[in-house]
Amino acid sequence: MRILFWLLVIVSILWGGYWFIGSSAVEREAKAALANASEDGYALQYSELKTIGFPSRFDTTISDVDFTAPSGLRWTAPFFQVFALSYKPYHLIAVWPNEQTISDFANTVELTSEDLRASLIVEPNTKLALDRLQLTGLGLEANINNSDNVTVQDLSVATRQGIAAQSHDIFVSLNDLHVSSPQLPRGQIAFDAATLDANVVFDQPLNRESERPEVLKIMLNNANVSQGDVRLGVSGELNFDAAGRANGSLTLKAENWRTAFDQLRSLGVLPEKNAEQLQGLLSALANSSGSETDITAPLAVKNGAVLFGFIPLGQIPPL
Repeated sequence: MRILFWLLVIVSILWGGYWFIGSSAVEREAKAALANASEDGYALQYSELKTIGFPSRFDTTISDVDFTAPSGLRWTAPFFQVFALSYKPYHLIAVWPNEQTISDFANTVELTSEDLRASLIVEPNTKLALDRLQLTGLGLEANINNSDNVTVQDLSVATRQGIAAQSHDIFVSLNDLHVSSPQLPRGQIAFDAATLDANVVFDQPLNRESERPEVLKIMLNNANVSQGDVRLGVSGELNFDAAGRANGSLTLKAENWRTAFDQLRSLGVLPEKNAEQLQGLLSALANSSGSETDITAPLAVKNGAVLFGFIPLGQIPPL
């Protein structure tokens, strides 16, 4: 029993030493990273950086954060927290405050949330390649320039390494999404749910050595929005050229397409000059498929332009 007692004492002392060395290293590396960011043109001010959590955690809190990027983008928050288990430092948990502000030269976004946090897992090696990432939020509200307002009751964003080299599977889910703005024809738009399931291929691995990774391909397994009995879904494959322009083909599926068409037209999403012609083509497509309410339509994407036959529907911005 005496031998066991002293073994426990020795292990406790060693572990305590490891924690204090580790926590000091966490603070030192965090401060060094912030200093390096300043040298790269980023401005960051904070009142305190502190790590606690003995004996099993490294819980780091940065207080009174004021961060400005060279582009002029600014983020301010009363605090920002990063948590990690002392025996699993490659798995980080980030927590944002309930109130924060994002702004640039022209816009100010006041963001509030009931809860907003992310889980980041990297490969435990020197390159720290991204393995998995998950962001979740509850009760999100963004007030833009005291004019526009966006609310999301439930948000989830997740990525994981894909099967193909240099690819990541991406999943996004939003529930109870509302957008209000005096610039919208009806003043507001709402969706019960919106989801995205895609695989994205990059031109390089996503790790600490990455420099401006570019998107080469997006395999869109499914992108859906729904409101009441209306559902719109898009799937297909997009390839991106050196200028970031999309090319490929998509398939649009719509349930209760006439209601969806009227709503999109009233919101100004569809080109008004081609609206009647587009409605006629969709009606003929629905009739030929044997359904008056549901349609499946092929879409072409050329240099970012989305086309239904010869009718332009919109533009995918360069990545």
